[in-house]
Amino acid sequence: MSMRLPRHLANNDVTPAGLPPLEGVDSRAALDAAVAHGADATRFVVYLAAGVAAGGGAPIDLIGLAAWRAGALPLRDDALARIDRITGTEAEAAGAAVLGFDAAGLASFAEHQRGDRWWWPGREETLGYVASVGGFVGLGGAWKVPPRCAVALTEPGAFAILTGDQWWRLDADAWCSRLVLVDDPPALWLDEARGAESDASSPSGRAPSAPGAPTNMPRVLARRTWGDAGAVSLVLPAQTYLAWIHVGVQ
Repeated sequence: MSMRLPRHLANNDVTPAGLPPLEGVDSRAALDAAVAHGADATRFVVYLAAGVAAGGGAPIDLIGLAAWRAGALPLRDDALARIDRITGTEAEAAGAAVLGFDAAGLASFAEHQRGDRWWWPGREETLGYVASVGGFVGLGGAWKVPPRCAVALTEPGAFAILTGDQWWRLDADAWCSRLVLVDDPPALWLDEARGAESDASSPSGRAPSAPGAPTNMPRVLARRTWGDAGAVSLVLPAQTYLAWIHVGVQ
């Protein structure tokens, strides 16, 4: 697991592909729209091409699934709805190919995702670690200094993170994450942050490192349970600017 750059462990390296033609749809416009929603252009093309090669899927469904799989987190609910519609139809194989499954695995994946947005077939092999986020700006990350503390928000998959005097909102699932700088944080975040920095036994499960704790130990910035995922922790390892999302006991 790389400790230098942010990444999702479900995202293996991909071999670039050519943008496939789509019946009745402008492929280039679809690519631009996916990127505008946060998708990585290379990944979008690769995943879309896999679905087209499998055959049988409507272009609009393949575009929606490929965009989410490539990083367009705002399209998550739309993509899950598309999976529901195509499961059990002739389009199922194409939809599964976009996500990197065989057709038999598509319904199971969607079922897991409804209760646990961080689930993916390989998570057990990574010991519950899902993604690293943030990172040092000098290495292509987002943060000038490591996180001071974080707050697990009520919305599933959302954290508020304080780095220096800057607040960030993190939203994430198994495939992708969105990290946005917040100029005017809600008062609740400020109140929660004060508690996070001063009280290691706060109700939300935040656990800053105790005074005198070894400096090489990871620090749990925030922890919360959403849906069926169990305890979801945002962890800051020692000597890094990256924060890791971990599902399970930590």
